[in-house]
Amino acid sequence: MIEIPERMVGQIIGKMGSSIRSIEMQSQARVVISKECAPGSTMRVITLEGHSDAANQAKRLIFAKIEEAEQAEQGNFTRPPRQDNFQQQHQPYGGGGGGY
Repeated sequence: MIEIPERMVGQIIGKMGSSIRSIEMQSQARVVISKECAPGSTMRVITLEGHSDAANQAKRLIFAKIEEAEQAEQGNFTRPPRQDNFQQQHQPYGGGGGGY
């Protein structure tokens, strides 16, 4: 069992559950997030079910996801440069048809 800040729950779940599914698949542990915080707390409980190695792997993945999200919030997260092949595929002038 671990606790995470409530504001990070969305990061752990991910869009349409993609992050939590990825964590479960990579770790082979089941990740169960409590529905709400305990009274007077801003932390959510996450229960990790499975073999101890699997639970430890899930814990590492969860904390890595939280660290990544916190860095992004602070503006310290650097994304790799965008791979834009558009300019390589198209002439730098005119084109596209049309005409007079």
